[in-house]
Amino acid sequence: GGFLPAVGSMAAEKIGGPEWAGVGALVPSAATAAFNAVRAPTLARQQAQNQVRDATLQPAQDAGYVLPPSSVKPTAVGNVAESVSGKAAIGQEAAIKNQQVTNTLVRQELQFPENAPLTVDRLEQARTQAAQPYRDVAALSPLAERALQRLRDARSEANVNFRHYDMTGTPQSLRDARAADATAGAMERVLEREALNRGAPDLVQQMREARTYIAKTWDVERALNVGNGNVDARIIGRAIDRGRPLTGNLETIGKFSEAFPSFTREASKVPNPGSSALNAAAATILGEEGFRHFGTKGLAAAGIPFARGGLRQGLLSDTYQQNFNRPDYSPNMQPQGTLQSIIQQAILANRQNQQQ
Repeated sequence: GGFLPAVGSMAAEKIGGPEWAGVGALVPSAATAAFNAVRAPTLARQQAQNQVRDATLQPAQDAGYVLPPSSVKPTAVGNVAESVSGKAAIGQEAAIKNQQVTNTLVRQELQFPENAPLTVDRLEQARTQAAQPYRDVAALSPLAERALQRLRDARSEANVNFRHYDMTGTPQSLRDARAADATAGAMERVLEREALNRGAPDLVQQMREARTYIAKTWDVERALNVGNGNVDARIIGRAIDRGRPLTGNLETIGKFSEAFPSFTREASKVPNPGSSALNAAAATILGEEGFRHFGTKGLAAAGIPFARGGLRQGLLSDTYQQNFNRPDYSPNMQPQGTLQSIIQQAILANRQNQQQ
């Protein structure tokens, strides 16, 4: 009983015809086993095809990234719920939530305080602090001092050109950025040789560790919206795409964005997923349909469009995402009277009808 089985019965009738309206009352074990057996080979193929995507998904979802159900684990129920909540709106809400995850992952990777604003000044301060081993080497000789200055200039030039390329896609900007990067690499080697020649081998390892950290700050700065402090995950994704060897949280951000660019747009570029002008019309239609099938109790269906926001929040909640929106290739339909079982049974019945 209840409203959800009623909705399932309506869905079953729409899928399989009027004679299947009562399928929600009974979910035979034999039909369940048949449904699972039919799905198993298809699911195995999907698992093989999705290996790379799923390897990207696991750390991203563990970090808190969210996705509409149809992007990860499409089901009849999930698709219906997503459609009711508004496909465009749920995508927009996912992108907005994911922006905060991206910013949090960046702070963690750079060892910033939990709520620290992401600004160019803070990134510059972090670089300055991390660069102490470079200054120690530069103090060893005039050659090392000149090399450090050329290194700084080259890194700055590379950053400007990489950022311009990310924004415009201009090939010359990419060539200029790579040339400056090569110059910076040459100066790094000069500094390492000077450290060894001057009897300070420990500084070589310290510089290498600082280099990795400083490179991360430049990657973040290139992706930073200086107006709102958001990091654009898609710019980090493009860095991976052009061969940038990112690691840690930046790798998680970049790969997730490459796999799901629609849901990692920078938040200022995402429309507000507010209420739709179609809600009233949808409420009228659903109310009439509910009344036709279930009398006055069915009028509750009219409230569905106005519950879209809550439904979106439910689908994107941590509970739903962690427990029901993970890749799963087990043909594990259960013989229970849930809404999902009802609709799956109706689909199976409809397929069997078509084959006859």
